[in-house]
Amino acid sequence: FGKGSVSFSNATFGEGDVSFSNATFGEGDVSFMDATFGEGNVSFYKATFGEGDVSFDGAKVDGTFVFETLQREETPITTLSFAGCRFDGPVDLQGRFRCIPNLRRTITQGHVDLQNITVLPWTVALSKPGKVYSEDPDADVSALRRLKELAEANRHHEAAMRFFADERRAMRWHKDHLGAAGSILDWLYDLVSDYGQSVGRPACGLLVVLIGFALAYGLLAEQCLPLDTRIGEAITASISNTLPFLPSAINIRTEATENLFGEDPAVQIDILRLARARSGSSSCS
Repeated sequence: FGKGSVSFSNATFGEGDVSFSNATFGEGDVSFMDATFGEGNVSFYKATFGEGDVSFDGAKVDGTFVFETLQREETPITTLSFAGCRFDGPVDLQGRFRCIPNLRRTITQGHVDLQNITVLPWTVALSKPGKVYSEDPDADVSALRRLKELAEANRHHEAAMRFFADERRAMRWHKDHLGAAGSILDWLYDLVSDYGQSVGRPACGLLVVLIGFALAYGLLAEQCLPLDTRIGEAITASISNTLPFLPSAINIRTEATENLFGEDPAVQIDILRLARARSGSSSCS
C-alpha cells in the first residue's frame, strides 16, 4: 500500500482465510474498525506498518488471529487498538511497540498469546529519578492492567510480571497515582530488582554490601593481625552479619568480631549492665 490512510472499516470478509502477511502499509492510519471476518484464519504475519493509528475496534474474528510486525526495532505505530473486538479463536500478538496495545473491552474465547509483546511508550525525563514516565497515565495504566489480566488468565506469568512492571512505571510522578514519595520508592524497587524480574541485580547488590562491610571491618579492626587473617575475619564478619538467618551465624559473628576488635562489645555491655544492677541493689540494702 502506498502513502495515506488504508480503510477496511465495516468490511465483511468471506469464510476463507484472510492474509495480509508480508504486507507493507505506508505512512498513515490503517483501519479495520467493525470489520467482520469469517471462520478462516486472519494473518498479519511480518506486516510492516508506518507511523499512524492502527485500529481494529469492534472487529469480529471467528478463526485464528495473528498480528506480528516485521520490525525488530520499535514499530512506529502511534496507537494500536483492539477495543471492543470479539475473538472466538486463538490470538497471537507479537512485536515491539512504542505505544501500548489497547485490548480493553475485548471478548476472547480462545488462547491469547502475549508472551512476545514489548511496550516502550515511556518519555525520558532526566530531571526525575527513573528517567521515564507516562504522559497519559490514566489510559496507559488501564491498558497495561488489561494486558496483565489477559497474560495471567492464559498462564503467561513472565509476560504478566512485565506488564505489571510497566503499569507501575506508568503511575510514576503523577500525584493521582503514586506521588513524589511513592515514586521514589517505586523507582528504587525498579532499580534493585526490576520489580522482582531480575535475579542478577539483587545478587550483585548483596555482593557489593558484603564487600563494602568486609572492607569496613578490615580497616576498623583494632587487633594486630596478619593481612590474610584480617581479610578472612573481615569477610567472615561481613557474611555472618549480612546473613543472620543462618543457624550458626551468631557464633561465627561473635568469634570473628572478637578476633577483629577484641572482646565482643555485646558481652561488655551485658557485664556493665550487670555491674550497675548489683551496685544499685547494694545501695538499696
